Amino acid sequence: VLVVNFCSHEQLRRGWWFFPLIEATAERMIERHAPLLELESMIVASGFDLCGRFVPTDAVMQGHSYYDPRGPLDATWRAGDSVWAMLSAAELEQVQKRVRDMDARGELENFVADHDAERVHVGQATFLCARRR
Repeated sequence: VLVVNFCSHEQLRRGWWFFPLIEATAERMIERHAPLLELESMIVASGFDLCGRFVPTDAVMQGHSYYDPRGPLDATWRAGDSVWAMLSAAELEQVQKRVRDMDARGELENFVADHDAERVHVGQATFLCARRR
């Protein structure tokens, strides 16, 4: 049995509240991920038969800390998702300034809630199951 865990392009764009803060980086990450149907084709071409696809729409990959609106300001929080390592120092500084500005205006919690709303429809990860022929 083969189980592959990955993020679809749609999940990367709509399943993470902070991706709108790092759109350019998110798009670079998307370029590195095979589209779902292409990945399924590669699995089949490698001698496997697909036997299932599961998207846990009620779960977050980082646990409760995912919802921390000030998380992007904390290196430990950012270490929970490798996408943050793709940002340059200047990009990270811009994100952190934007987070601080939204926080100062009292808009940060609403930003998180608004941008997390899509996650329950698309999930954050997809699990593919396949069996060797």
